[in-house]
Amino acid sequence: MTHRAVITHSPTFHTAQARSFAQTLAKAGRRLDELAARLARGRTRKARAGVEAEIAAIVKPRWADRVIDVTLTGQDPAELRLTWEIDQAARDQLAGEVLANGSCELTAMTGRSARSWPHTAPKQTPKTGSGR
Repeated sequence: MTHRAVITHSPTFHTAQARSFAQTLAKAGRRLDELAARLARGRTRKARAGVEAEIAAIVKPRWADRVIDVTLTGQDPAELRLTWEIDQAARDQLAGEVLANGSCELTAMTGRSARSWPHTAPKQTPKTGSGR
């Protein structure tokens, strides 16, 4: 027998997840800007393959490679130039697929009985004040 559990994401979770992804994109953007500036000076010694590996490492974290479009032109190290941009359509699609939103529901299928799941009581918030 299969049992179904429906888990919904809270707005608080969505906000934290969106903020974290925005921070990931900002960090990747700063690193790509630094790399682009270094390449623009024309003094890099890295071959194209080395620069491509550096780009791959920059956009690797948390789905960043799905929403950051990077273009590397040139073949010789002194000719390499980099441009990049955030693909808003890809970011919106990712938000619908992966990132939670207020109406997002995930369904988990399991063969375990609901009675065998661990249950926790809601956290009690201590009351503050003098209490006297």
